[in-house]
Amino acid sequence: MGAAVPLVRVSMMAPFVSELDAEGVQTDLLLTQAGLDRDLLGTPTTRIARQQLWSLTALAMAQEGIEDLGLRAALRSGFEELGPIGRRIFEAPTLHAAIDRMTGELRQVSSHIDLVYESRGEAGWLRRGDRSATYPTVPASEQYILVLMLDVVRRAMGRSWQPETVYLHHALPESSLERLEIEGTRIVVGRRGTAIELPPELLVQAIPRPESAAVFVTENAEAPVPHSLKGSLRVALRPLIGRVPLSIERVADIASMSPR
Repeated sequence: MGAAVPLVRVSMMAPFVSELDAEGVQTDLLLTQAGLDRDLLGTPTTRIARQQLWSLTALAMAQEGIEDLGLRAALRSGFEELGPIGRRIFEAPTLHAAIDRMTGELRQVSSHIDLVYESRGEAGWLRRGDRSATYPTVPASEQYILVLMLDVVRRAMGRSWQPETVYLHHALPESSLERLEIEGTRIVVGRRGTAIELPPELLVQAIPRPESAAVFVTENAEAPVPHSLKGSLRVALRPLIGRVPLSIERVADIASMSPR
């Protein structure tokens, strides 16, 4: 038997359709050509073949000349409006926790895609993994996931943060570097996957809570973060063991307390 067909939730289609509508193109015609229907948007948890979504983006890029469709779709939808991928990051205590939550949500939204963090010594990378090697990475998909990766890190590090290096399969349109605010970043094209350089020590960075934090309920809600010092530190430190050098000073910094 062959490998399973990669699937995505219809919710992943919504940002692309919204962007195409905003561009004033014949969105419904493109949807039809890709074997899709606008009515699907009414049931966001429905799953479709991922290839259909990427066919839609390929048609739009080829016929309408929208080279940065994935980038535009992600930026237009906004970080808080990216559906389950973005919502639970509101409550993440650290950057590592936010990445972990984002990884879990991506696996729910797209059956064959993974977001993984790996480190070697003092170097680390947040990268997109794909378990369906027979389905090549498409430009719109890569642009979209790149925006998500940058946004999740900048939620902790601030909007001015730039990775030292970004690894891509497809080259970005020239205008994209400015829109992504990575003009000073080294771009390496031709790699199999998508990755941004992210040093391990940044994983402990706390994520500022919004002034009016909203609580979002998802189908796969995690247990609430413990309110005790011991419990919350256990949660914050567990994923760092073996990845980040830990000391009493670092633990104190995470807890916003003096080492004493």
